[in-house]
Amino acid sequence: MSTDLNESRRAHVRRLLKVDAFLTAGAGTAHLPVQIVDIARMGVGFVTGAALQAGQAYTLHFCFPGCAVEHVSPVEVVYSRVTEGGRYRHGARFHALPEPTVAQIVDYVTSSKWDELKHDEQAAAAQRPMTGEENR
Repeated sequence: MSTDLNESRRAHVRRLLKVDAFLTAGAGTAHLPVQIVDIARMGVGFVTGAALQAGQAYTLHFCFPGCAVEHVSPVEVVYSRVTEGGRYRHGARFHALPEPTVAQIVDYVTSSKWDELKHDEQAAAAQRPMTGEENR
């Protein structure tokens, strides 16, 4: 399927989101670190160091920038593909999202306040003294 066709089939607007998160496959299972790259009302895009099977169910644990509230959401992997850097880009569909998570996603996708928060975080980071740890 072409990327253009996939993009045109999306019913909900996606917005870039760069946050660290993790997946679990069941109670007591190990955490698989992921980096979320975009989010929409019905799905999420993320990158991992491991391939995931389409159709596989996981639980995604994540926070929005500047928020301490952890969102825990069931997801189903829709696709997985290898990227140039040898990592894997995945798309997943949300299932049975809790209402507070739905509200936060809709707010994030539709509100400009998140742009202001990102700008404030970047400005604060630029003012912090360099310790040398950043390049390690």
